[in-house]
Amino acid sequence: MKKMLFACAVVTLSLMALTSCAAEPTPSSSSAPTTTTLACLLSEVSGVNDKGFNQSAWEGLQAAAKADPTIAIKYITAASNNDYVNGIDALIGQSCGLIITVGFTMGDATYAAAQAHPDLKFAIVDQTFETPLPNLSSVVFDVGQAAYLGGYAAAALDPKGAVGMSGGLKIPPVTLYLDGVAGGVAHYNDKNSSKVRVLGWNVQSQEGTFVGSFTDQAQAQSIAQAFLSQGATVLIGGGGLLVPATAQTLQKNGSGSMLWADVDGCVTAAEYCGVIIGSMVKGVGPSVGRIAGSFATGQSLPATYVGTLANGGVGFILNSKFVGKLPSGLQSDLDAVAKGIEDGSIVVDSPSTPK
Repeated sequence: MKKMLFACAVVTLSLMALTSCAAEPTPSSSSAPTTTTLACLLSEVSGVNDKGFNQSAWEGLQAAAKADPTIAIKYITAASNNDYVNGIDALIGQSCGLIITVGFTMGDATYAAAQAHPDLKFAIVDQTFETPLPNLSSVVFDVGQAAYLGGYAAAALDPKGAVGMSGGLKIPPVTLYLDGVAGGVAHYNDKNSSKVRVLGWNVQSQEGTFVGSFTDQAQAQSIAQAFLSQGATVLIGGGGLLVPATAQTLQKNGSGSMLWADVDGCVTAAEYCGVIIGSMVKGVGPSVGRIAGSFATGQSLPATYVGTLANGGVGFILNSKFVGKLPSGLQSDLDAVAKGIEDGSIVVDSPSTPK
């Protein structure tokens, strides 16, 4: 399994009631090439400092600009969940040649903008479309595979415990996480004759516990506390700002642990590493960086990219500092499960699996 590491520095300013980041400067040198492309990012309302999904996307764009000084970059953070159209329009008005939107809920706005502006390039993370457009690229991740490994590790922590799972919104990229974790718990139970419970999600009915946003940290903490009171020993934090909110609850509680979502929590949010069993990661940053790099060099953007364990697009990173609290041999078990997923002998089943 491949590890994905990220680093970031961000500048913000206000623009049209949105949060915007100015274009990164081209290095000042008489021999430096002239900036020829402007690649722009529209982040979810949780912003590019969310220690997760949006931050990873921005870091990927920064890495692309660092590698190729002909790329200038900027971002805007959506003012609300209903303001994606204005955010995209603002970026179009700033002469962005490539516009990358981050999140399933931006699908309609992104598709409409791509249709209306065939001369521009667009890419969206975590959404695909039945009718593709030649100027719109989809980047999706079969994170259920990584979550399956996370669920297996979570069950191994306490074979008599429970895993409490909540989501931000009931959308495919979130329910895919939940199905994957539940599948991993079930696999561990079958292999070890254990009875680890899953709280907050029913695979059969596809119903469960949701916060209703990716920003309501108070509600996320309330849900986390409720799961702990029901005997949960491991929590899943819902995505966005809900993930660090869950970690804060665990630290305050003084017991319990969690699986981090989207990025390596021990790298991006080191202050919470003590409660993180491991991280179910998406290669959002590298994928966004590749899209920007291809755009800058005039290459065609892929219609759809699906990240999997096999191609390194997703992965599960066990926290080395937590290994002593886990059964010996767990990493070997995880390697075997990952191999089974990659060769198809273990099927991670979910209605939300990207095609």
